[in-house]
Amino acid sequence: MPPFRQPRLVPQLLNPIEESEVPALLRGREWWMQEKHDGQRVMIVCDTSGFYGHNKRGQPRPLPQPVESDAELLGVCCILDGELVGDLFHAFDLLECAGEDLRGLPYAERLRRLHNRCLQLKRAGGRAILVTPTAKTFAEKRECFDAAKAENKEGVVFKDSTAPYVSGRPASHGPQRKCKFVASASCIVTGSGRGKRSVGLGLWPLETPANLVAVGNVTIPPNHAVPEPGAVVEVRYLYAYRGGSLYQPVYLGERDDMDAAECSLGQLKFKAD
Repeated sequence: MPPFRQPRLVPQLLNPIEESEVPALLRGREWWMQEKHDGQRVMIVCDTSGFYGHNKRGQPRPLPQPVESDAELLGVCCILDGELVGDLFHAFDLLECAGEDLRGLPYAERLRRLHNRCLQLKRAGGRAILVTPTAKTFAEKRECFDAAKAENKEGVVFKDSTAPYVSGRPASHGPQRKCKFVASASCIVTGSGRGKRSVGLGLWPLETPANLVAVGNVTIPPNHAVPEPGAVVEVRYLYAYRGGSLYQPVYLGERDDMDAAECSLGQLKFKAD
């Protein structure tokens, strides 16, 4: 494989939209839609030195063994962008391939090349790196949107098929947008909760300086280790009470790509008065 220069990888981030904005994107021919997976944003680098990941803050992170094995089967220096869910990597973008920088190409062309690369991977026996299915026509988008909502998926993502790849988050709108059906928040573990496998959660108020605001407890499932105080964890919930706790919190796991300073009350979706 040709020499590969390791960059500091920062992904293109998405701005949230309200469901009232969805119909216009369903009708827009340039807007394509994908399911938003409930995992961690990861960029995979395959180069002459090995196979490794970067989280959304640009920090190196390990990859599950099945994903590493698939990355080796790719047989070419490349950078993939996607969502890691357990031992599966749902790829949705290809930024570099065989020494060529693809970021300036339209998303439609980057996705086409990603499909071709992953088709070769599948023929070589790959099973852990998958291409995220994409709905392109109004009928496809409408069907997939309704199905995702009915099945209580996390949400959907809309991408401008004509746009290049630009790292970071745009000030507003932008060529990639997300509509979430369920709410989640990154919280700080404040200590033990009411039970042996329960922890307290806190968030920073929007005013500074201030102390953490308690937003309830969450039970840690048996397949997760109990996080230490100070850890940043992701919690899904139905809604939040103003001045109270998260309603029906579900523990999703620790976040190694979030700083504790980002865990504020501004994330929360409150129950209507």
